[in-house]
Amino acid sequence: MRIFNVSALLALLMISSSPILAADSYKVDSVHTFINFKVLRSGFSYVVGRFNSFSGSATWDDADPAGRSLEITIDAGSVDTGNERRDQHLTSPDFFNAKQFPQIIFKASQFKETSVEGFDAAWEAAGELTLHGVTKPLTVVLKQVGKGEDRRGNFNIGVQAEFTIKRSEFGMTNMIPMGGDEVTCYVDVLVQRQ
Repeated sequence: MRIFNVSALLALLMISSSPILAADSYKVDSVHTFINFKVLRSGFSYVVGRFNSFSGSATWDDADPAGRSLEITIDAGSVDTGNERRDQHLTSPDFFNAKQFPQIIFKASQFKETSVEGFDAAWEAAGELTLHGVTKPLTVVLKQVGKGEDRRGNFNIGVQAEFTIKRSEFGMTNMIPMGGDEVTCYVDVLVQRQ
């Protein structure tokens, strides 16, 4: 006669019916993240700037690309080119129109492994960029700079990306061609596991 261990059977049933959550949650570390850009001015030189206020989150599953996502929200009014007068113009309706469109949002939910010389890991991150009230598809290559625990025991992943967008495609057409249409973005993002 077989004797069943009821406790073990119940535990097995609970495990088999519970979803396995392998993806980790991360938060963008705004102190160690930088969102920079440059745009050609009058064909002579570049205006270089950054955004000072942003937030973001990510989920990451090493084994399953479907368990990966990244979202970054930027305060359009935090643009900083080192010149207060120019920054006020950039936040006006002539450019970002930050009062009407206060956020710039990038959401990526499809990650495909790729290779980039000099980096241990890289992914094509496909998603959508919302800028100036217009949403368009955008794919960027995220290159892993580093991954692991810091001196405080926090687990971090650092990535960088460089990509170009045309501001005219987002309805920002003022002062083209004197102010360049192509904007090159340089992004260094550090996310920390929660």
